[in-house]
Amino acid sequence: RMVLLYPRDPQLRFLYGQLLARKAMATDAIRELEKAIDLDPTKEEYFIELAALHERREKPLEAIVILKELVKKIPDSYQGWLQLARFYLATSQKKQAVKAALRAYELQTSNPEAILVYALALERSNRSKEAIALYEQLYRFNPTNEELTERMVELYRSLGDLKESLELLDELVSQPG
Repeated sequence: RMVLLYPRDPQLRFLYGQLLARKAMATDAIRELEKAIDLDPTKEEYFIELAALHERREKPLEAIVILKELVKKIPDSYQGWLQLARFYLATSQKKQAVKAALRAYELQTSNPEAILVYALALERSNRSKEAIALYEQLYRFNPTNEELTERMVELYRSLGDLKESLELLDELVSQPG
């Protein structure tokens, strides 16, 4: 009812769109979220919610279009660039994934999520040497992460640097737990 009383209120449209999405009324939710964006294209969360809805509907290319619009309107949107990189990776658009991930990384260089997405984008683009440096940066944040250690050992091995792999494994073994 509130949307009917205040049809030009973008926040109400956004909240109504979220409610419709939770009720599994995706088509109506998309329409409301698009109206919210039309009314106020400066709200990052409107775009992110709409992209997430497209992701749940297994329409990654539509999500990419939404996220490209977001980063065009809000060039410093960390979440926009990060999500865009994720969708590019999911759709095997490696070159675009690297560009988007790099931009997210530039916006938040000490954010582990940004580092990981950028490293994955580089690795999938056959730029393992560059990815290693980022994985090492992540390793400094959390040296007990076994999955990260395994990935680094595998990358070192694929690059032919067995000495680094062994040193990393020795360091892992020497840590408590």
